[in-house]
Amino acid sequence: VMAYVTVNNEGPSQGFVMTNNIMEHNEYGVMGQGQGIGMPAINWFFPNGTFRRNILVGADVSRYPTDNFYPGKIDDIGFVNRLAQNYKLASNSPYKSSSTDGKDPGCDFDALAAAMTDTQPAPTPTPTPTPTPTPTPTPAPTPTPVPSPSPVSPQMVAGALSTAKTLAAATTTSTEAQIIPLVTSIEQAYSVFLNESGRFGSSASEIDMGLRASLYFARASLALAAKQSNAGVQNRLQIVAYRLEQAKGLMSPTTTQTASVQTAHAAGLSASLIIGSADTRSGASYAPTLAPASLGVILGDPAQSPLSVQTMNAAQSANGSLPYELAGVSVTFGGQAAALLSVSPSRITFLVPAGYTSSQAEVIVTLQEGYVSRGTASVAAIAPALFTADGTGTGAALALNAANFTTGTFDVSTQQNLSIDKRTRLVMYATGISGSSANTKTINDVSTEKGVITNLSESVTVEARTRDGRLYQLPVEFAGALGTVAGLDQLNIILTPELRAAGTVELTLIAGGQRSNSTIINVR
Repeated sequence: VMAYVTVNNEGPSQGFVMTNNIMEHNEYGVMGQGQGIGMPAINWFFPNGTFRRNILVGADVSRYPTDNFYPGKIDDIGFVNRLAQNYKLASNSPYKSSSTDGKDPGCDFDALAAAMTDTQPAPTPTPTPTPTPTPTPTPAPTPTPVPSPSPVSPQMVAGALSTAKTLAAATTTSTEAQIIPLVTSIEQAYSVFLNESGRFGSSASEIDMGLRASLYFARASLALAAKQSNAGVQNRLQIVAYRLEQAKGLMSPTTTQTASVQTAHAAGLSASLIIGSADTRSGASYAPTLAPASLGVILGDPAQSPLSVQTMNAAQSANGSLPYELAGVSVTFGGQAAALLSVSPSRITFLVPAGYTSSQAEVIVTLQEGYVSRGTASVAAIAPALFTADGTGTGAALALNAANFTTGTFDVSTQQNLSIDKRTRLVMYATGISGSSANTKTINDVSTEKGVITNLSESVTVEARTRDGRLYQLPVEFAGALGTVAGLDQLNIILTPELRAAGTVELTLIAGGQRSNSTIINVR
């Protein structure tokens, strides 16, 4: 397990290959002098190189190439017994046989053991030569001490601060093209600071916090600018300038903040800073994996760093769109601004950006009041999740009889059905289906006055399990986007006669080979 890789400033090198390794990212990861961490260093020092199928524990997925793996902690890898120093991958490891040659990533311990036990003939000893007397050397003069060079990061932070001040003072909203160089300069300054942090003594941790906060707000302003959302872009750039000036002052204690930046934030921002956690999960099941165009939830600790200073629900516009900033709050998901449904000090409900393709995402929550929280999220093309009645992802399903709109205990037949088929239809609610599931049977799509509604029933299965272990697949008449609420999917399923008097029945949704959380209905 490797701690980090550093590359020097001797220039680009062709033909670099780094595959199938297991590494802990720690503070630096892959870092190049003057280029930063991750992709900037890899692209500059190793143009056209190969960086694939590596496991980088704790790395920021947005900084590294695709086709690598980014578990949150070392025990997520699935070693046979790490505490006993057995670093082979267990049979149930998610990274089993995932290397470029179909083997396990990391060291081939069997091959290593075989090589270490391979016996070789002992070499013929070489006679010890008679030593030649060494003349006593003339003492060399003591060299004059050379002072160590000053750290570079303060100048880089000053450069980023200059850019941030210019953008923050603009009377018109800054654009993506203007903000991108700012984000890059902060990333580079921060990576160099990490290499020099030991030279800043007790101020290092506070400088680190300030630089990270400025980077997160800069990324948030870039994401909002990409959506042409004018409300929060300039506010976040002002916070970037404020935090960079704080960091610069700590790096060079003799400097003072400019009045313009101090005045802009004296009333709203605290000099102290905490970066809170953004625990990101499915909005239905609370599972740690989300799908594109699905509903997600972010959980935070308001006592540490509130996710919002007020509670507010978003109102969809006439065309069904949602805001990217709500009550001064924005969510940046994998570098993209996420549409928001609701915010509160401890919880945010948001829509995962459609078409997101990476397996992990950096999640940043920023507030106009200066609070910031950060986390990561796992993403899969399809991540089915069922809503429950109490909103916890477990227990009773959020379901109702489609004919009479009753909840509670269901019969397998409903006389109010208008058709001659009196089998009970249940309406259930889910997320994580319609964003990526294939519509392979367009003949069952639903035509309405407002257009055609895509029916994905052929791509999903609902499994029913009774208390005595019997297992049934229930017919699915409809599965797809509800339309009235972004990210919300609807299921119409049929209760079959075999479930009569079954009592508690456990329902699980299966889509794209992925299983949802299990929910419960009662059948009399």
